[in-house]
Amino acid sequence: MLDNPHGLHARPAAALVSALRGFDAHVELSNVSTGAGAVDASSLSAVTGLQLREGQVMRVRATGPEAAGARAALEQLAADHFGDHIENPTTNEDTAAPTGPVRGPVRIVALDADISGYRPADAATEQRRLDEALAAVDEHLRAAAPGPMAAIFGAQAEMLADPVLARKTSRRIAAGDSALGAASAVLGEMATGFDKLTDPYLRERGQDVRSLRRLLVLALTGADWSDGREVEPGIWVLPELDAITAATADMERCLGMITTTGGRTGHGAMIARSRGIPLVLGVPDASMLADGELVEIDPSANSFRRVR
Repeated sequence: MLDNPHGLHARPAAALVSALRGFDAHVELSNVSTGAGAVDASSLSAVTGLQLREGQVMRVRATGPEAAGARAALEQLAADHFGDHIENPTTNEDTAAPTGPVRGPVRIVALDADISGYRPADAATEQRRLDEALAAVDEHLRAAAPGPMAAIFGAQAEMLADPVLARKTSRRIAAGDSALGAASAVLGEMATGFDKLTDPYLRERGQDVRSLRRLLVLALTGADWSDGREVEPGIWVLPELDAITAATADMERCLGMITTTGGRTGHGAMIARSRGIPLVLGVPDASMLADGELVEIDPSANSFRRVR
């Protein structure tokens, strides 16, 4: 029975997938409490999709030469709460970010890279491009943040190493798709799968997958990781806040952030609060703001107003 407050969400699920990787065994997991599964334990997206919550029961079926070792590793990991020792970020990190009003000019931040210059090649070249991009993003994620928040980027790296992702993208490339098209399509489908989950905490993980898709596009197109965000100081307005943007935002240029979608349990929001960045999250009306106009944000009320 799980006793993790948020169940088997991305970080503990990533610890599970990672712990099993070295065993010569095939492991399947099921959610006994809901009847979901069985799923391949090597796929982080599949494991997270079981939506195993606190108090629910997980069934493990292991076969192969090292099945006993895999089961023992899982038992030890479960006893250690799947390594989930980060206390509730929505409680602790809230105290780090300012809650009073913050005023500044709007800075519209575009997250998507320009793909107009990408030139598809033969299947072998496209597969090589994808493999190199995956390696580059993995390295970038693992170097993104030290300390407790490194677990978030470790979980994203595990998502990137998902064998389901590898099989689907390689299949599309072999069928004639480009690395750019295959990665965008497969990660888009994966993000949609998370968006459809009933658990609101797990549903926010769709944001992580969209972040991976964006980073892969940046790597495939040769764009700079900063994505051109060397802007004048102001209040950043974004569609959603992913972890890598929150971790790398220049605190001298970013006076605060407004997003049009997303909530407080998103990894980007957690990291931004821990860095002391004032946040207003999930306000669709922010899409009507124009670059340069003066606004005042009130994080405590999760609202903004135009300053005339």
